Amino acid sequence: MTLIKLLLLMAIMVIGLLAFRGSTKPIHKVMWRGYVALVLVAAALAVLFPDVLTTLANQVGVGRGADLLLYVLVVTFMLVSVVLFRRLSVLERRYTHLARTLAVQDATAPRDPEGQPD
Repeated sequence: MTLIKLLLLMAIMVIGLLAFRGSTKPIHKVMWRGYVALVLVAAALAVLFPDVLTTLANQVGVGRGADLLLYVLVVTFMLVSVVLFRRLSVLERRYTHLARTLAVQDATAPRDPEGQPD
């Protein structure tokens, strides 16, 4: 098995774990920001030195630098999708809790059919 296959499979497993388990701990937010910074620096370096990307691709078992870039982008897209899905789930739970709290606070006394309070 080539190095790139091993790396991609490990990345997919980590993303799968995040999708099923995940966390909102502050350390994970720091790790996310570090990952984003790393991707941005790598993107800038790939633009400035495209031959280095091809050399790196050949070392990990990929034919071209463009293919390696595509693989990394696919894994990054999967990671972003999982993170955003988890964030939406948290927000939906918060909105539900807020709506229930407001409904209880705004509850009124029952009314008779003519619209007059009992």
